[in-house]
Amino acid sequence: MQTAPKYSKIELIIEEGVISKDLITHEDCGMFISGDNLIIVEDVKDETGETNTVTEGTIYQLKNVKQYKTYAI
Repeated sequence: MQTAPKYSKIELIIEEGVISKDLITHEDCGMFISGDNLIIVEDVKDETGETNTVTEGTIYQLKNVKQYKTYAI
């Protein structure tokens, strides 16, 4: 995660539609906003728990993110 600030945990409240709300938690990850998107990046760990050189990203549209909370490392 070279460019994203790193957090021990990020909680997102995602709302799609009028009724549907989901709490999504990401741990040991980074987050940044680009355009109309909030992007969570996480290092991929192998079966022993060691970090590989691969990073995965999850993209959320900002219009669906109703709230987020970050926890410092």
